[in-house]
Amino acid sequence: MTDATILPILKSRIQSLNVNIVDEDLTPQDTSYLRYNSLNTLWQTTPQERIRAIVAGVETYLFPAQYTVSAANGYVILSVARAATDIVRADYTFFPFSDAELTSIIASARSQIGNLIFRPITEPYNITYQEAIIKKCYTICIRKLQFPTIKYFSLSVDGRTISKENQVTQCNVLIEGNEKELLQDINVLRYYNKDNILT
Repeated sequence: MTDATILPILKSRIQSLNVNIVDEDLTPQDTSYLRYNSLNTLWQTTPQERIRAIVAGVETYLFPAQYTVSAANGYVILSVARAATDIVRADYTFFPFSDAELTSIIASARSQIGNLIFRPITEPYNITYQEAIIKKCYTICIRKLQFPTIKYFSLSVDGRTISKENQVTQCNVLIEGNEKELLQDINVLRYYNKDNILT
């Protein structure tokens, strides 16, 4: 296995880790006032985004027929241009990790697992390491969401919504549960590595 082969497996495991944004004022791309950009990419299609226009302080919801979303790039194209003074506001959910960031997380997790079992894990490596590396990646991802650098409303983790008020406590619970499972994997790998070399 390699980090590249673990990437799609990791993405399928953590696809339920999402960030919910509420009341973000989108930025017009230019003076045509048709395209409006968000601060984040990788919007999720479920739940569906909610787009509103605020005109003279009055907020009106736009129907999906009135705009097109580029989910991967995080922007909205309106079917009718807005006035320069109008505000376009959005609620949406997005996946907070790019492939490049996840690749870096996998390499870090692999290094940490190698330290814990007292043997460096270099590419290509045995599939036996896969679960331990993915579980360590999960911990790293949750920690990044626990103390985010982005402004958000709530987190969505494995179908559970975590409000900002409870993010530290609830993320710690998730991390502790995951690390207990990881410790079991580490102990198995340590025992196996006494007499075997996984390649």
